[in-house]
Parts: sequence; C-alpha cells; structure tokens
Amino acid sequence: MDLKTAVSKLEGGENWVKWKKQVTLFLRHYNVMGVVNGLKTAPPALTSDASEAQRTEYERKLAEYKKDDSFAQLIIFGTLKALAQC
Repeated sequence: MDLKTAVSKLEGGENWVKWKKQVTLFLRHYNVMGVVNGLKTAPPALTSDASEAQRTEYERKLAEYKKDDSFAQLIIFGTLKALAQC
C-alpha cells in the first residue's frame, strides 16, 4: 500500500478528521499505533546486575521499539503538508 496515494496531506483544520482517520488506519495496519498512543513504550532500563540473557532480550525489545517508533514517525511526517514539516 502506497502511503502517498492512500493518505491526503494534512492541510490544517479543513481536512483534519479525514487525515486523522486515514493515518490511524495506516498506523493500525502496520501495527505501530501503540507507539503513537503510548500503549507500546521502550523497555525499562536494565539494572547493573542484569544477566547476559536479560541484556540480549532488552536489546531486542529496544531495537523493535525504535523500529516501530521510526516507522510511525515516517507515516505521520510523510503526510504533513510541506509547511508543517519545518
């Protein structure tokens, strides 16, 4: 699905409702809505006595969160009118 053809650029108040619905659907489709609404957060920091297995799992979860966060930002930023991106 191509974001550029599926989602209108946000023009301000005049198309806010339509834009929000379209972006929400994209975020849900790509399973990154939780990052936007705060239901998915970065993993909590490890303590200094964390095991190697805990560190490995933490790094995996952190990388996954960062990937999802970046993708959600790309979806949103890519649908803003050029003036709003500055």
